[in-house]
Amino acid sequence: MNSKMITVFTPTYNRAHLLPRLFQTLKTQSVQDFEWIIVDDGSSDDTEAVIKQFQAEHMSFPIRFYRQKHGGKHRAINLAVKLAKGSYFFVVDSDDWLPDNAIALLVSWLKEIQGIPKLCGVAGQKALSDGKSVGHSFEHEGYVDASSLERKKLHIEGDKAEVFDVEVLKAHPFPEFDGEYFVTEAACWNAIAADGYKLRWHQEPIYYCEYLEDGLTKTGANDLSGHITNFQGYSYYIRQCLMVKSRLESYRDFVDFEKTCDAMKLTEAERANALHWSRIDYLLNKRVVMPLIHNIKRAIYISGKAKSLLTK
Repeated sequence: MNSKMITVFTPTYNRAHLLPRLFQTLKTQSVQDFEWIIVDDGSSDDTEAVIKQFQAEHMSFPIRFYRQKHGGKHRAINLAVKLAKGSYFFVVDSDDWLPDNAIALLVSWLKEIQGIPKLCGVAGQKALSDGKSVGHSFEHEGYVDASSLERKKLHIEGDKAEVFDVEVLKAHPFPEFDGEYFVTEAACWNAIAADGYKLRWHQEPIYYCEYLEDGLTKTGANDLSGHITNFQGYSYYIRQCLMVKSRLESYRDFVDFEKTCDAMKLTEAERANALHWSRIDYLLNKRVVMPLIHNIKRAIYISGKAKSLLTK
């Protein structure tokens, strides 16, 4: 049996100056049923010295520090999941911090889902420093049980603070590709969802975040330049989307893939190979299926606009 309910995990890369803020908010948690694992992704600053100062304070929660050769956040997550001693796994980035009741809320929520089949964790809202929620959420009070693949239809959009069962994460590791340093977290969350697992999504904020200029969000890791630099990982994610989503839902993913391939000047054969399709299947989807989906989506949009005008 795990000694702590939650493993709080922080991947970090040259963020020694930011870690004290997160540490202070961990120290002030009203419930301390957690451990803190930090994986340094090959930093060149004094991250290790800063963590040793934290450890010297002899906190009521264990602090464990590991270093890895620079390989990206997804590799750091894979390592930390293997090392975790908590029952659940909560990723808290180095430039972010928690309200004092975050762990208390998580422990309460997690106790509520014990024994419910296929509920593998919980999630709360992320908020900016001014208190404004990131993205959107469902419109009623309380919670909703849904998989990551059901988020869009429930209007659960934008970054959220997810907490997953450690054993489920061990069974769904991030793929790793030589020479690449980024794989979107959605690749892991979608794989979990495709196996029938759900989270219980709550409305309360449990996480404060900043989007710094050197962070993954602002550096374009999940945009065109990042897709090109990490093309194997990006292609893996697109293949996954085309398998686990309907063609209507994966239309935008295919369009983005085509834009990336255009920027890379890839041939039709190279695009088909990246998708693990035959050239015939690729051309069928590009020239027949996706144009048809485009027309269907346009018809749905026009129909929605018409209904809106008629009800005014």
